Amino acid sequence: MADYRDHISQEMFEQIESYLLGRMDAVQRQAFEQAMANDVQLRNEVALQRKLIATVEAGSFIDEQPGAETTTTPAVPAPVRTMNRRWWYAAAAALIITIGATWWLRRTETVSQDLYTQYFHVDPGLPVAMSSTHAYTFYDGMVSYKEGKYKEAAAMWTKLGNEKGFTDTLQYFIGVAHLNNNALPEANQYLLPVANNNTSVWKGKATWYLALSYIKVDNRTEAVRWLTQLPNDERAKQLLAEPALREPGK
Repeated sequence: MADYRDHISQEMFEQIESYLLGRMDAVQRQAFEQAMANDVQLRNEVALQRKLIATVEAGSFIDEQPGAETTTTPAVPAPVRTMNRRWWYAAAAALIITIGATWWLRRTETVSQDLYTQYFHVDPGLPVAMSSTHAYTFYDGMVSYKEGKYKEAAAMWTKLGNEKGFTDTLQYFIGVAHLNNNALPEANQYLLPVANNNTSVWKGKATWYLALSYIKVDNRTEAVRWLTQLPNDERAKQLLAEPALREPGK
C-alpha cells in the first residue's frame, strides 16, 4: 500500500518494537520520534503495529474458520493404444518432445524460483509483549516464529485456533509460518481466507504472500490474478512488470 513501506528491514522492525514496548532510552526515543515526524509511512507503520498489538492483547480470538472443503477428482488412466508398423517414428518424435518439455519445465521452474527469491522477504512478525498473560500462547508462538522455528509456531497457533477460534491474525501468521517452512499447501489453506477478507488488516500482506506461493510452484496465472488485486502496492507493480512472469507457465 502507498501509505506504508513496501518492505521493513529487520533492523527497522526491531526499532519499532523497542519504541512500542518502551525499551528505548530518552535519546533513542527522541530520535525515533523525529524520524516519524519526517516520514509519514513510518508513522503509519508504527500506528498499524500498535493497533495489531492491541487487537491481539484484547484476546479477540473469534472463530472465523472457513468450512470450505475441497474435493479431488481421481485421475482417469489413459487408454492403451496399439502401435502400427511405423511405431519407431512416433517413439522418436515422443522422445524429442519429452526432452524439449523437460528442458522447458526446468527453465520455467528456475525462472519462477529466481522471481520468488528476489521478491520474498520473511514477515518479521509482531513485537512480543511478554507482560501479556491472557494472550501468552500467541506470543509464545511468536517467540518461536522469530527464532525461525516456523513449524513449532504454526503448531502452537493452530492448537490455539482450535481451542479459541481462528481470527484473521491467527490465520495470517499460521499461513506465513507454513510458507517460511516451504509447506505451500498448508500456507495457502490459511492465507486464502485472509486474502478474501475485505475487513482484515492483513488482507494486503496475505494477498502478497499468496501470490508469491503460486510463483514458487510456477502457477503464474494464479500469481498474476492475486497480484492484480494489489493495485497500490509498488512491489506488486514491479513484479507484474517482470517479463519472466508473463512467459507461458502453468
